[in-house]
Order: sequence, then C-alpha cells, then structure tokens
Amino acid sequence: MAERLRRQLAQNAELFGVALTQEKVPNRFDTRFGAPKNVKIGETFPSREAVREAGLHNSTFAGIAHHNGFAFAIVLSGRYEDDKDGGEEILYTGTGGQSDSFNNPGPQVQDQTFEHDANKALQNSCKHKVPIRVIRKDSHYSKYAPGLAKGNNQIYRYDGLYSVTECFEDKGASGYKICRFRLVRCPDQPPLPTS
Repeated sequence: MAERLRRQLAQNAELFGVALTQEKVPNRFDTRFGAPKNVKIGETFPSREAVREAGLHNSTFAGIAHHNGFAFAIVLSGRYEDDKDGGEEILYTGTGGQSDSFNNPGPQVQDQTFEHDANKALQNSCKHKVPIRVIRKDSHYSKYAPGLAKGNNQIYRYDGLYSVTECFEDKGASGYKICRFRLVRCPDQPPLPTS
C-alpha cells in the first residue's frame, strides 16, 4: 500500500516539477556515472562504508546503486544463487524476491520484477548504454573476486566499467522469475585484477 502511494506521488509533476521516474540520461559531468576520478581499477576497500565514501556506490547494503532512474554501480557479493561471474562477462541477478535479503540472504521465495526501482534503473542503463561500475566483494563464489580477508574483515575491489548489454526475465534456480542482466567489461581499461 505504501509503495503504491509512493509511486503515485513520484509521478505527480505538480509536486516534483518532473516525474521522478522520467528517464533523463545522465550527463557526463555527474561524477556518480562513468569512471571515478580518484579510484584506480584494482583499488581495494575494507568495507562497504569505505566504498560509499570513495563515491563508487551510494549504499552500504544494496547491490545496485542508482540515481535519477539509472544504475551507476553494482556490487558482486555472491548473495544471489543465480549470479554467474566470468570476469570479463557477468550474468547478474536483479534485486528482490528473497525472504530476508538484509540479514540472511538465501534462495528466491517470490518473483522479481523490473518494476523494482533498482532493477528498472539497471534496465534503463542497458537501454541507454550507460556503463556501470563493478565492485567485487571477497567471496568463495568466484575466482574473479578478491582474495578472502582474514578475521572479520571484508575486501571490496573496484574492477572497472561494464556495459549492460542485455536485460531479460528468466527462471531462477529456485523456480521464481528473476531479472537478469548481462554485463560485458568495457574495452581500453587496465586488465582485470586477479587477486
């Protein structure tokens, strides 16, 4: 109910001047989009907070960072069973559909949808060819993830820009609909880090 009301209000141009969901391609001066100015490919961070403070991503939890209807970064963390990380190419699962994605992520328990703001933003980035930043978290799930940190520490690594080349609905491993995104690493960047 609250979500429906929020969406209705967001569409009201009299309240906001322009409907919040209207697609307006980001300009090249918005530092949230494109290659970050002060972060090099392969640079690591000890926490999601540090990633946010560096300006790579705007959330300390969400996987998809977005602004004004477009995604500008994702974190690959191994939280979705359907993610496939091939290094130069990623098959990324959208957000939503888990029973408790904050504390105990697990298998899907309901369908995902492109109506979810974050999934819609990544879809818009695909449609308008807006490259996104990819940050990988240390994990057992991928040989392309940075090495596991010791103790309770975590490691996040900025791995460069990727183009969202395809977005589609698919059936996930748990049998529910998932939003899928194919990401391909942009050319003319330093090589993908290997540790």
